[in-house]
Amino acid sequence: MPTAPRTRFARPALLALAVALSAPFLAAAGEPKPWEPKEMVLGTLPLADFAAVLPAWQERADKYVPYPDVIELLKGAAPAEIEVIFGSWCSDSFEQVPYLVTALRLAGNRSLTLTLVGVDRKKDEPEGRGKAADVKRVPTIVVRRAGEEIGRVIETPSTATLDRDVAMILNGIPLPPKPDAEDGAK
Repeated sequence: MPTAPRTRFARPALLALAVALSAPFLAAAGEPKPWEPKEMVLGTLPLADFAAVLPAWQERADKYVPYPDVIELLKGAAPAEIEVIFGSWCSDSFEQVPYLVTALRLAGNRSLTLTLVGVDRKKDEPEGRGKAADVKRVPTIVVRRAGEEIGRVIETPSTATLDRDVAMILNGIPLPPKPDAEDGAK
């Protein structure tokens, strides 16, 4: 039975590929990511402190340019409370929360109240807001009007960005279903 010819590069190439593919998992085991603060953010993070406490997040926020239609939707939104429950250790939070912060700042709608709440890996913080909101994944954005929840975004947006999802919720526009939503996350 004929065998395939062997090249002397096959094993080193496979080894290099295996190392490259496992590198993110090895780094995640104990080393902090460049965007993680030295201390985990727990509890309310005042927006005024966002840049000082999370400088890499602020850098991401500064580079983001929201779509004009999202800004218009946010500008015209009726009064509401937006509670962002995030993990300063979480890559999804780092990816999306700065975008929402930028869009809300640019919209300048003073009737929208933003509260940033940092949680630990068990999704809780000293005041118990993560548990009270039944947070299972972060970021979780809970949008309320007059204290009543009108919508939430769990972990990843249904549209391209978190700011668009929140703008749609605020304006009563239904979100498209997430293609990967196994747990009913909307």
